[in-house]
Order: sequence, then C-alpha cells, then structure tokens
Amino acid sequence: MVTIREAKASDAKAIIEFCYQIGSETDNLSYGSEGIGLSVADEESILTEVQNADTSFFC
Repeated sequence: MVTIREAKASDAKAIIEFCYQIGSETDNLSYGSEGIGLSVADEESILTEVQNADTSFFC
C-alpha cells in the first residue's frame, strides 16, 4: 500500500537521502550521486516555507 501525504520538515533527511540514492541510479536527472546540493537544514527550511504558504504544495 502506498500513502501519499504532504511532505513535512521532519521528512527532510529522508528526502535528501532518497535524492542521493536515485541520483546514483540514473543519468536522467539534473544531479548525480552528489544529490541536489542542499543540506538537511536547507530542505527543512524549504519544506517549512511550503507548508506555511497558502498557495504551495510539495509531496
């Protein structure tokens, strides 16, 4: 079963780790195994901004 929900700041570490993993598995992304170039703190900040915005959604 798959559950789709809004991403939260507490998901930041898992998102960054997932980006490292998938970046190393394909050449079809704009990044490689080095990830997306954001720290966990950066990702937490982005997710918090999206969560607090009235017109944004990220899952």
